Amino acid sequence: MTDSEKQRKYWAIGDLHLSIGLDADKQKPMDQFGEQWAQHTAKIARAWCERVEKNDVVLLVGDLFWGNRVEEARFALNWLGCLPGQKILVRGNHDNWWQSITKVRKVLPEGMYAIQNDCIDIDGVAIAGARGWTFSDPEGPAHQEKMLRREYKRLDASLAQVPEDARYRIAMMHFPPFTDDGLSVEVSSILERHGVNLCVFGHWHGQEAEKYQTFEKNGIKYVLVSADNVDFSPVEIYNDGYIHDLEGNY
Repeated sequence: MTDSEKQRKYWAIGDLHLSIGLDADKQKPMDQFGEQWAQHTAKIARAWCERVEKNDVVLLVGDLFWGNRVEEARFALNWLGCLPGQKILVRGNHDNWWQSITKVRKVLPEGMYAIQNDCIDIDGVAIAGARGWTFSDPEGPAHQEKMLRREYKRLDASLAQVPEDARYRIAMMHFPPFTDDGLSVEVSSILERHGVNLCVFGHWHGQEAEKYQTFEKNGIKYVLVSADNVDFSPVEIYNDGYIHDLEGNY
């Protein structure tokens, strides 16, 4: 069976927090956040290569790399590019190297695509998204409202590019679409209006991640895929028309 004849699977993972390619004084050892982060780059590479095949698609939901300039990210992006599958990216709050979408796209290796106000369609599976924003902004309610409104517009603009005949629609975000009181009305309304089937997100770690790991409402499934919460392994989210239930069944 050739690669083109194999069923394409869709995977997702976020919050890789890579330091590879950075000068030693700029690297951020992630094991300071717990033993589970020890050698996490090697864990990601091993699990990825065990699961993902060349014809698959991997959604990367932000916080990919610690650098502050796009030139610093080139090594890490090429490292990701060497792993199996096509990759789709959205920005996270720690992706300071993501200075402009034009600069980012210039350095992306073949088979890697960054989403901003647009979408990508792969054989009828449409993938759109935006970074989103926190509902507990330390800079205060005025700044929070400003950032949320901007991200709502970006999410809406991205989903507006989804072809009408798309057979499956995935939204990817970095920030969880949940407030302290539950699912965000504003975000869920945008997703529902555009007929989204699945929303994947990251950002949450530790106790926060226990709030909403998987959640379903009004026909949309919401799945948390921050790396430490999924054992540093890409999570299969879609396969030949069936949604993976995260427990090995279809």
